[in-house]
Amino acid sequence: MNDKKSRDINSTTTNAKNVIKTITIVSISIIVAIVSFSTTSSSISSVPMALAQQTDNNTTTTPTPTITLTDNAVQVNATEINGYKWQINGQFNPDLRMLANTAYTFTVQNPTDSTHELRIADSQGKDLATSGDIQPGGSGILNFKTNMTSSGGGDMLRYYCQYHPDLMKGSIQIVNQ
Repeated sequence: MNDKKSRDINSTTTNAKNVIKTITIVSISIIVAIVSFSTTSSSISSVPMALAQQTDNNTTTTPTPTITLTDNAVQVNATEINGYKWQINGQFNPDLRMLANTAYTFTVQNPTDSTHELRIADSQGKDLATSGDIQPGGSGILNFKTNMTSSGGGDMLRYYCQYHPDLMKGSIQIVNQ
């Protein structure tokens, strides 16, 4: 009888050791998966940083996209994604290239909960065109003709929101056709 109890105890001990080995292997696998995921996540989250530019005040910013306006009718949407921004051709606050001596019509939609006003100003800050106030849920029009031949000499224009000038803005370069 003692032999049977001894075999049962040895079998139970062997089973317990196998369970402990299995738990250890599963635990190690989980730890490896967590470490691999966090390494992958940090690599993924660092991708935008690799695309970022260094600025003078030692912060990073994402490069601003530039859009060349080839159509005279331009759709502009006020958005409220991570702060207010203008959306033009699917880009947020893009820099614009506009053809010299060309008339443009900017149709502005405002689905946000705040009033906006699209303005275009010269390099000295003088407003050249405005949409007027655009109430929440409303729309407006800004007509603008680029009557210069080029801003290649460093004379840039800018567009901005009267009420959110630090958030909703971009530069405008006038180019020859």
